[in-house]
Amino acid sequence: MRFPTHELRLETGTLDAYIHENEKQGLARGLFWNLFIPFERVIVDGAEADTAVLVDWLTWPIRRWVELDGRASTNVLQPDLVEPFFYFFEHHWATLERLTLRRASASTFDVDVALTVDVPRDDGSLERGVRVETRARVPFEGLIVVSENFEPRLASAEEVVSVASGFLDLEDFQPPRWDRFRWIFAPIDSAT
Repeated sequence: MRFPTHELRLETGTLDAYIHENEKQGLARGLFWNLFIPFERVIVDGAEADTAVLVDWLTWPIRRWVELDGRASTNVLQPDLVEPFFYFFEHHWATLERLTLRRASASTFDVDVALTVDVPRDDGSLERGVRVETRARVPFEGLIVVSENFEPRLASAEEVVSVASGFLDLEDFQPPRWDRFRWIFAPIDSAT
């Protein structure tokens, strides 16, 4: 049975930025962008499954989130870091064929993404080279900073602002607000 890519129906999606470092893995502090596009559940081989496209660890030479307009996978600074996945019961590595972003309005972007992935079948074999393509309008949700991802841990909003200002111009964002385990800088929709 062929994977039913024709049955994938968009739910929502998100685009966000985050600052991350991991000295143990040799990852220097940096600004990264993440795209998540979930689909409605599909039925494959009699089982209902969540599916989604994820593209993580994108890097572009920009200081303002509005400069995401016109960005593409072809102008990523560190292509070896990019991690494209197709989620189908679990994450499956994929090959990113295409990714483009166009600002649609305020802090919303039209995303065009295509990837190929090997999808597991019920019998344990793989359906190779399944092409997943989608166009979606997704909100840019802002900049995320998880204090515990830093050594030493960031203890205050002032410290978070100091770190974030080294990567992005913060006048395009609202002041950071604490949300459970992370700081979120929401975008200012009127930024130009």
